[in-house]
Amino acid sequence: MEIEFNVTTLFDDNLDLDKGTDLIINRGGAGSGKSHALIQVLLKRGLENKGIKILVLRKVGASLKKSVEMQFLQYLKDVGIFDERNWSIVYKKYILPNGTEIHFAGLDDRQKLKSSEWNIIWLEEANEFSRADYNFIRTRKYRGDKYPDLKAVIYMSFNPEQCWIEGIEGKKGVKVIHSTYKDNPFVNQEYKDTLESLKDEDLALYSIFALGLYSRPENMVYRPLIVLKNYPDRYNQEIYWVDFGFNNPSAVGHIGEKDQEFYLTELLYQTKLTNGDLIDMFKEMKLDKTFPMYCDSAEPNRIEEIRRAGYNAFPSDKSVKDGIDFVKRKKIYTLDSNIHINKEWAGYSYKKDKQGNVTDEPVKFNDHNPDGIRYAIFTHYKDKDRASIREILKENESTPNSLASQADW
Repeated sequence: MEIEFNVTTLFDDNLDLDKGTDLIINRGGAGSGKSHALIQVLLKRGLENKGIKILVLRKVGASLKKSVEMQFLQYLKDVGIFDERNWSIVYKKYILPNGTEIHFAGLDDRQKLKSSEWNIIWLEEANEFSRADYNFIRTRKYRGDKYPDLKAVIYMSFNPEQCWIEGIEGKKGVKVIHSTYKDNPFVNQEYKDTLESLKDEDLALYSIFALGLYSRPENMVYRPLIVLKNYPDRYNQEIYWVDFGFNNPSAVGHIGEKDQEFYLTELLYQTKLTNGDLIDMFKEMKLDKTFPMYCDSAEPNRIEEIRRAGYNAFPSDKSVKDGIDFVKRKKIYTLDSNIHINKEWAGYSYKKDKQGNVTDEPVKFNDHNPDGIRYAIFTHYKDKDRASIREILKENESTPNSLASQADW
């Protein structure tokens, strides 16, 4: 089967391997086309080599559906070879016409990894994995001689926040492919301008996402989220957040509140969605129309359209400093499967001015979920907190031994 690929230089770089290369590190900035190129590479290798086994791996299996699995299947549809009969949603496996199997799995399903040897393994978001994880994954490469012209290899792709991978670059058998948005002719000008604007706001983020160089985010807005394996069965209250986008992703999520602690669940993170598309997806996800839904107040027409569709949508209070200060006081939980929430939260940092001083304003980049979460928690709970404080003060005033009363003696 012949497929014409619209490729970037990354496609050729990932195919052009020396005989001794068994690890290909795709370290690059945002929008460089790493994932797209590797989907094409794996598909080409799979079609050229009958019956091989390919594994696409994330640290947590639940994150696959919202990321590379969706991209891979969409690409098969775009090039006209997707056949629903060849896709097993249960086993997360697609079989190409020549019998090649492409599997999607998380490292949390080690049994699947152990069940076979793999001709090609792709670690997407490779910096999620530990060095110990990588050492285990290496043991699952194909060791036979059935495919003499296809060496078993591991591909990695990631944005280079400082991690252990930096330490294996330059070692024997390792090829490093560095890329930035400039290597991708399909990136639109708006996104290029966004990446370049980071130069004046946060040099660490500029290094990671624009230059594709190792760095570590600084001046973080929030402390890390607390990761849980399971959430409560019941909540006191439940609300949604919506951060509108089109070229940028639209982000939708659910917040469960119990005893003034908050539990986040990512529901949607996708570009190119009109308001009609969003409403259709709300229906598909069976969002509860009785729960308050807090939306970006800069889009009143979109909010009104959502309300007319029956959802309990409200404009948010977008006060940045007050909202951030409020959210900072809360205990907030997440799941490993909240891939976009976790990634954006971990990189959400304060902007620096031209003199290098840290300001109170966050950098406007990869902030869709942090903004939406702030909108919802601050708008819904700020008055409740004030009411609680007023009640406490009132109780203190009426209690003879209270600190408030003692201050008047």
